[in-house]
Amino acid sequence: STGCDSTVTISLTIQPEVTTTLEATICEGTSYSFDGEALVASGTYTAIYDGPNGCDSTVVLQLTVTPAPLTSISASICAGDSYAFNGQDLTQAGIYTANLNTAAGCDSTVVLTLNILQPANTTVQATICEGESYSFLGLTLTQSGVYTGTFVATNGCDSTVTLLLTVNSVPFNIILQSGTFTVQAGNAAFQWINCDTGQPVPGATGSTFTPDVTGNYSVSITLNGCTTESDCFYVEVVSDEEPGWAKGWTLAPNPARDLALIRLSAPAESELE
Repeated sequence: STGCDSTVTISLTIQPEVTTTLEATICEGTSYSFDGEALVASGTYTAIYDGPNGCDSTVVLQLTVTPAPLTSISASICAGDSYAFNGQDLTQAGIYTANLNTAAGCDSTVVLTLNILQPANTTVQATICEGESYSFLGLTLTQSGVYTGTFVATNGCDSTVTLLLTVNSVPFNIILQSGTFTVQAGNAAFQWINCDTGQPVPGATGSTFTPDVTGNYSVSITLNGCTTESDCFYVEVVSDEEPGWAKGWTLAPNPARDLALIRLSAPAESELE
């Protein structure tokens, strides 16, 4: 102010800028509060504040958002069984969801698709002839009826098989009268058999049969695809007709089973046996 030089000396100090770096991790679906914002995405965020020395202070945030793991599983059980999932015993088909905690403390989602396998129910019809047998699940069956068995199918579940078994018989009735057989067996086919030889009688295929040779006879009867054979019956063939070579002879008694007396009106031309 007097016009003379005046010297002013300033001691200037530069305060260093303060920078702070932060790292944070949050779970997907949550948020992180930073500089007045709710952050939900991974990234690098910066905020500037007034430091204690009056200078700017920078804060750098490295934010990581951990995604929630999603696990999908599929399972199948047999009808009547249950499946343990998230503390429940499930018995119905459907889609089920469970939220679990990972080692990082975040939610983990598990989606279960549950299928119910139904048992295979099969009905089988079978027909056999009387005297035959039918093998069913280790059993030998000989009677008509409804039989049920359970076994493990290829899918691991119980499978039920119902057998409707019919045993066809050949009902018949044999009448022997005056040396003639008559068979009552409906619309059946017949074959008469000589029990003494074990051979069929040629041409004897009707429901009636009159043997011309003394012996034992039976009949084979076929009806509805089944064949049965009767017992053997003895037939003695007798005749009250006079042979042409011995006119004027008598036989008493006639017919005869044991002894008979033959009277001739003339000498026999050959020996009688």
